[in-house]
Amino acid sequence: MAVCPDVTVQMMMRSSGWQTEEGESAYEKNKKTTSLAAQRYVYVCCPVGTTIRRRLCTMRGAVWVIGGVYAAAVLSQACRLAELTFSSVRVPSLVNFTGGNQTAAVTACLYELTPFIERYEVIYFNVYYWSRVLFIHVIPCSALVFLNASLVRTMRAAHQRRCQMISRVATTSESHRLTVTEVSASQFEMLAF
Repeated sequence: MAVCPDVTVQMMMRSSGWQTEEGESAYEKNKKTTSLAAQRYVYVCCPVGTTIRRRLCTMRGAVWVIGGVYAAAVLSQACRLAELTFSSVRVPSLVNFTGGNQTAAVTACLYELTPFIERYEVIYFNVYYWSRVLFIHVIPCSALVFLNASLVRTMRAAHQRRCQMISRVATTSESHRLTVTEVSASQFEMLAF
């Protein structure tokens, strides 16, 4: 049981990791970054006519992905909404408003764990935080590393193909220049005679 004067629900959400100062949860940020990397991978590595590219690489597909990220973020934190019970209490103020010996009473927020959470507190918080580590940090970051590594590998292969094509074009144009030079020289000799 704790008393927290003048604490709003949003401050509670921020302190519990539900929301950052910017208004997004870490889950949303990691998932958006991972989904952006996945979309970039699909754009670069998948052929144009594939089903996945036709579905994801449109405005409608992007809206569905972002909506899914937000839905997953809300669902992953939904248990936190039922974790605490809040009630208002009157407590003596730490600031003397009247200037005398009297202290004024202020309304504060009293929050306690719900009976179910209190009964299984250790199990609940272990499951919650380990699933958070796994699903919010480990899996998205591993997927991000894999997708970016695959993207780099594909870009390097494309660069090598481009270099090979340029060397072929240079070789072809060089042989074409030699042929034109030989023909021009022979024509010049014919005109000289």
